[in-house]
Amino acid sequence: MVRIFMIDNSALSRHGLLSALGEYPEFQMVGDAANVSEAFIKLGELKPDIVITDVFMPGGGGVDDITRLRQAFPNIKVLVFTVSNSKDDVFKSIIAGACGYMMKTAELTEVIESIRLVASGNAIVFPQMTTGVLTQLKNTSLQSIDGFKSLSPHEKETLVLVAQGATNREIAECCQVSETMVKARLTRILDKLNAKNRTQAVALATTRGLLNSYNPNNERKGDLRQQAFSQP
Repeated sequence: MVRIFMIDNSALSRHGLLSALGEYPEFQMVGDAANVSEAFIKLGELKPDIVITDVFMPGGGGVDDITRLRQAFPNIKVLVFTVSNSKDDVFKSIIAGACGYMMKTAELTEVIESIRLVASGNAIVFPQMTTGVLTQLKNTSLQSIDGFKSLSPHEKETLVLVAQGATNREIAECCQVSETMVKARLTRILDKLNAKNRTQAVALATTRGLLNSYNPNNERKGDLRQQAFSQP
């Protein structure tokens, strides 16, 4: 069961979404708050798996709130749920450590699927925003990271599968290794790329041309191990 906490300055938004999600037995709504400061008082005790938050609220700390949440509660995954469709906001949220970015205009089915993906260790960004985010990554100092050269063939293969949305279990099955081994590979990948999460790792790899076949708008098809990858 996925434990969910929501932060939003609108009580109507909080209670509306939490009520809708409460209809699904796989989700447990553990609490909510009007701002991050209020959330900090509750999160240590409630220990949610995911915090859904609108970080661009009036009077809020913006992206800095994501950083504060990730530093104080590193085991909690942050899913941004906001009205801002600014690619700059998406970019900054990912860099700050958010595992996903969703628009409040999204259908409930999209929100549910996003929560499932984030809970399983994957990442989600609206496809129409991806191109702009990758473009910004190209223009940052992150492009100078040389960690790509040190990725082993197995780590590159794993990163390709992550980019295509595969779960740890699917990666393990495709590569014929244990999930523990997959987690170890992912840890090494994040460390080598200096990435905070899967979203950053995939975005950085894409800007360097590592994922030749990766297209965020395409669905995974066939044997995932057949997807090409190349030395950067």
